[in-house]
Amino acid sequence: MRQTLFGFRGLALLSGAVAFLACAVPDEAPPEIASESASPGYEDLMARARIPGLAVAVIEDGQVARTDLLGVSSAETGEPVTEETLFEAASMSKPVFATAVLRMAERGELDLDQPLHQMLPYERISHDPRSEALTARLVLSHRTGLPNWGPETLEFINDPGGKFGYSGEGYVYLQRALEATTDLTLDELVRREAVDPLYWHWGDNGPFKAFVAFRPATGDGIVYFANAMHGLAIAPALVNPVVGNMDPAFDWCGYERVDAPGFVERLDGAIAEGEGRFEEAIAAYRAALEVDPGNEITERQIAWLGELVEVAESPVEVSEENLERYTGTYGPRVLELEDGALHYQRDGGRRFRLIPLSDTLFAFEGLTLFRLEVALDAAGQPTKLIGHYVQGNTDESPRDP
Repeated sequence: MRQTLFGFRGLALLSGAVAFLACAVPDEAPPEIASESASPGYEDLMARARIPGLAVAVIEDGQVARTDLLGVSSAETGEPVTEETLFEAASMSKPVFATAVLRMAERGELDLDQPLHQMLPYERISHDPRSEALTARLVLSHRTGLPNWGPETLEFINDPGGKFGYSGEGYVYLQRALEATTDLTLDELVRREAVDPLYWHWGDNGPFKAFVAFRPATGDGIVYFANAMHGLAIAPALVNPVVGNMDPAFDWCGYERVDAPGFVERLDGAIAEGEGRFEEAIAAYRAALEVDPGNEITERQIAWLGELVEVAESPVEVSEENLERYTGTYGPRVLELEDGALHYQRDGGRRFRLIPLSDTLFAFEGLTLFRLEVALDAAGQPTKLIGHYVQGNTDESPRDP
């Protein structure tokens, strides 16, 4: 089977991820998975971050030095994590491949704006004339208009060159085109081009988290998969000892660390919040403030949950006339009225029922970290939607004409 980037986006085995990392070591054969070896400290990190299962591989000098398979693949079934356990891995190989592409372009071996169909007609999209507009630049910037993943025959969801739309399928096409024109496999391309001091990427698929870091010059690296919402909280503790201090990268990613003051209490609050036990969540967040006073996000979480408790006891009534007035399209956001309640959807994703907090401010049923405000003009007509995030940031979507 030919290797593609597809396999490292979705369900991935630890062995598959390690094999791809090995491709970045020049002139080295992909290593074999070593035997399981319990690592001191990993269990403590898992307990603090409430991580049921963890799979880790550490690479030294281009060879797997150790693997750790800990915990369970499912808290419900209790099945242990093994080498065959599947995790949602995300697109951790894309940065390595993108670097290889850009190095070829830098040397003049690839024109980023050359239509890919001139390099390789792609039967999966050749039925649509828009396929002839695709270039390496559009693929790397995720503006191909292709879906993230799709069936054998792909359909465009946007015009090429338009708005951003994450697409693994675009990367697969670029990979095939480069393999056809260079007569090199993906492995060989990566081996030839991987000379950067450090490659790293993280994966976030809801309850599944992953991280990979690798230094080609030394052959040292690490990849791990976790099956918990806070699985990236342990990344600094696992990764820094292997590849060196990556704190600026972790700060940029923005995930809270397991050793942060109040982390355990906030995590207890988040778990209770996710299960709808709002009063218990408020108590846990207040406990977090005792060890981390002045944390604005925690203070906001307490305030927002308190308001949800209040409206559950005394619902806010908004007239159906006003609700109907708010319906419409606001860029990627859509508001619809159904069964006397507003419903929200963004980019065709999950649909949420809105809970009124006031005439113009709404909470989301089943989503406590985001709120929506309807901005009105002097005549009371909606002009835009303002998204409020518990982190304190906002964004806006003007109403379509």
